[in-house]
Amino acid sequence: MTTPPSLAELIVPELVFPEILGEKSDVLRYFADRIAAHDMVDADPIYLGLLEREELGSTALQPGVAVPHCRTQQAKGVTLSVGVSRAPVAFDAPDGLPVEVFFVLVAPSAQPSLSLQALAAISRFIGEPENTRSLLGGTGRDEMVTILQRDSAVT
Repeated sequence: MTTPPSLAELIVPELVFPEILGEKSDVLRYFADRIAAHDMVDADPIYLGLLEREELGSTALQPGVAVPHCRTQQAKGVTLSVGVSRAPVAFDAPDGLPVEVFFVLVAPSAQPSLSLQALAAISRFIGEPENTRSLLGGTGRDEMVTILQRDSAVT
C-alpha cells in the first residue's frame, strides 16, 4: 500500500507566494498562470477548471482558508501552489468571511485518487489552526516554505 503524500512532499518553493493581491477571479488567474508556467502547460484550462469548481460551491473551507482545485487533462501530475493575501479576499465562503490563505491544487483528470490524496494532506495541515496562523505571520517565501514543510504524512 502506498503512503499518501505529506504536504511537505507536495510543496514546490517556486509556487509559494507571500503576497497575493486582487479579487477572487484575479487570485485564481494568478495561481493558474504560475502553475501553468511551472508545469509548462496552457493556463486557460487551469483557470477555467478553477472557476468551474468555484461555481459548484466555494472552496473556502475554514475561516480565512480556501482550497481552489481542479483536474485537467493537461496536468502531468499533482501541482500545489500556496499563497497568502495581506488584503483578505471575498471568496463566497459559507461563513461569509474573506480568505487570506490559499492552497491551489491542480491534478490529472485521469487520476482522481491523486487529487484526493493531496486534498487530504492539505486538510491535515489546515486542521491545525496554528499552521494557518504561522503562514499568516510568515515574512516571506522561505519562512512559508519552512512552515509548510513541517507537515508529515499520517501513518
